[in-house]
Amino acid sequence: LWQGEKFPLSECVTGWVMLNREPAIIPDIYNDDRVPVDLYKKTPYKSMSVYPVNREKPIGAVGSYWSREYEPTEEESQLLQTLADAAAIAIANIALIDRLVESEEKFRSLFHNHSAVKLLINSETGLIIDANESAERFYMYGEGKLKGVNISALQNKYPDESYKIIDRVIRLKNVNFESE
Repeated sequence: LWQGEKFPLSECVTGWVMLNREPAIIPDIYNDDRVPVDLYKKTPYKSMSVYPVNREKPIGAVGSYWSREYEPTEEESQLLQTLADAAAIAIANIALIDRLVESEEKFRSLFHNHSAVKLLINSETGLIIDANESAERFYMYGEGKLKGVNISALQNKYPDESYKIIDRVIRLKNVNFESE
C-alpha cells in the first residue's frame, strides 16, 4: 500500500497495534482517531482490521482492508489473528534457521581447519562420515577418500578394538574419544 514509506509508530494504526499489543478493528476509518485519514483519501478503503505479529513482543502487523464500511466477524478476526501468529512463527523459524546455519558453518570450519586428526563416524556402522585434512594426511588418504571407509580399516593392529571403543563412547554418551 505504502511500499518503501516510513511512518512513526505513534502516527499509524500498525504502530498503535504494535504498541498496544492488540488488534485494531476499525469499521469506519474516517471515524477513528488512530487512522491518519489523509493517507487513506487516495485509496478505496473504508474499513480495516490490523493484528499484531507476535502479540508478546510485536515485530509487525497484518492488516485486512475493505472498500466498504465493515466489521469482521469473530471468526474472521480469529482467522486473521491466526494468520498474524503464523507469520510470527515463520519469522522466528527463519531466525532459528539462520542461527543453525551459522552454527553449522562454525562447526565445519573448526572441524575441517583443526590441526588435530578429526573423524565423524557413524556409531552403528563404523563408517567415516567426514574427515578433516589432518586425518587425510595422517592416514595417507587422498582428499575426500576417507569418507565411507570403515574405522576398523584404520586400526591396523586391532580392528575389533574400534568397535569396542565406539560401543564405549555410545554407552558413556561421550562425544569424543582418542585412539592410538
